[in-house]
Amino acid sequence: MSVFLTAPYSIDIAGVDMKIDPCFRNALNILSMLRDVELNDDIKVDLFIYKLYTAMQDDEFAMLMYMEDNIKAHLMDGANWFLSCGVTDKEQSTKRPVLDIEQDWQFVVSAFLIKGIDLLDPNLKLHWWTFQKHLEELPKDCHLVRIMYLRSLKNDGKLNKKEFKAERAEYNKIGEKIMVIAGDVPKVMSQEEYMQEIMALAEYHQNQEIQDGNIEQ
Repeated sequence: MSVFLTAPYSIDIAGVDMKIDPCFRNALNILSMLRDVELNDDIKVDLFIYKLYTAMQDDEFAMLMYMEDNIKAHLMDGANWFLSCGVTDKEQSTKRPVLDIEQDWQFVVSAFLIKGIDLLDPNLKLHWWTFQKHLEELPKDCHLVRIMYLRSLKNDGKLNKKEFKAERAEYNKIGEKIMVIAGDVPKVMSQEEYMQEIMALAEYHQNQEIQDGNIEQ
């Protein structure tokens, strides 16, 4: 794989160039959906594909439930490749995470403001891969970086060592609630709730197109 990857705006699926929504907000919404305890895995796959591939966000999305499994598998492979910023499973770190964007959102916003990027600006169009690169290059003195550092010490079992006495005191002062990253417990969604979710997403997308002037009222 080339090290000179460019941020993608489409993904090749079985020879077809499928356009995607690469905005960081969309990716964050997908991540939030994937950890939703109210959704089972099958529904998460369908919603993942629906939210990422813009070509699916019309009446043809109903056809997704009848697609061959190998096509859906290709779509998911491409979606996972995009969400991981082109990093393969073999390349991904096996260490425990030190960042939970949803839990740490207030600190993420503050850290980006230091860099002159307002994530709360509705007009900000920031590619997911660019967002991730900014996360990797945050100012060393921002609060989020410090929290991530303390989490790494905690994960590696170093906080009890004498040389990290000051860090242990800081960790205890910040509090376990901020330092702990929550987990998820899967829960099955009914077919009726699933269809309501699909219809709500389709209606939302149509309303967005009307607001953007892409559809005549």
